[in-house]
Amino acid sequence: MSGLGIKEDKHYMLVGDLSGKEKVRVMLAQALYGNPDNLLLDEPTNDLDMDTVTWLEEYLSNFEHTVLVVSHDRHFLDSVCTHTVDIDFGKVNMFAGNYSFWYESSQLALRQQQNQKAKAEEKKKELEEFIRRFSANVAKSKQTTSRKKMLEKLNVDEIKPSSRKYPGIIFTPDREPGNQILEVSGLRAETEDGMVLFNDVNFNVEKGDKIVFLSRDPRAMTAFFEIINGNRAPQAGKYAWGVTITTLICR
Repeated sequence: MSGLGIKEDKHYMLVGDLSGKEKVRVMLAQALYGNPDNLLLDEPTNDLDMDTVTWLEEYLSNFEHTVLVVSHDRHFLDSVCTHTVDIDFGKVNMFAGNYSFWYESSQLALRQQQNQKAKAEEKKKELEEFIRRFSANVAKSKQTTSRKKMLEKLNVDEIKPSSRKYPGIIFTPDREPGNQILEVSGLRAETEDGMVLFNDVNFNVEKGDKIVFLSRDPRAMTAFFEIINGNRAPQAGKYAWGVTITTLICR
C-alpha cells in the first residue's frame, strides 16, 4: 500500500473512512497481494500519480505470473507487456511484443501491402531489421531476455496489417496566434480552510511551446486551471492571455 501511495498513518484506518481514490488503491494493493497466478487489471493507472505508476510498472515487470492489462496508457503498456492482443472486427489476434511494437510493425506491414511493387525478399528484410532494432531497445531489464527470445522466434509472416482506424481530433484556429500565449506571475491558491495549494507560480508560454503540468495534489491542478479559465480568483498573483488568444469560459 505504501508503494501505491497509501501513507503508513492510514494503514489502520477503516476503508470506509478513506477517499474514493484511496479506496481504489487499496483494492489494487489487495489484488497484487498474495502473488496470484493470474492478474486481470482494468485501467490500473487511473487516478495514480507518476511515482505510483512507476512503482506499479516496476512491480508488474518483475511479476512472475500472467498479467492481462486493459489500458489507454500506451507508455504503461510498453513498460509491462510482452504480448499485445488486437480485437478487430470480431477477430482476436495476439502478437509478441508490446503496444509500440504491434503498432509500428502493423503500420509497416500495411505500407508494404499498399506498395505492391515491393519485392517479397525486400519486405522480409525490412521487417527483420525492424524486429532487430526493436529488440535492442527493450528498456526493462527483467523482461529484456524474454522479449528478445519471443521476437527472435517471431516469423515475419506472422506480422499482419491491422484494419483498425485511428480517430484524430484536429483543432483549427480562427487566426494564426501571436508569439505570446500565456503569462503567469506570482500565482497563489489556497483551500477554503487556508491550506496553500501552490504559491508564487511564474512562467511564460510562447508559440510552439509544449508543456506538461505535474502535481502530487489533484486539488492544486484543478485550482490552477479554474483560475486561468476565469472560474476562480487567485489569492495572489495574476495571469494574462496573449492578445491573439480567444478563451472559452468552461463551467
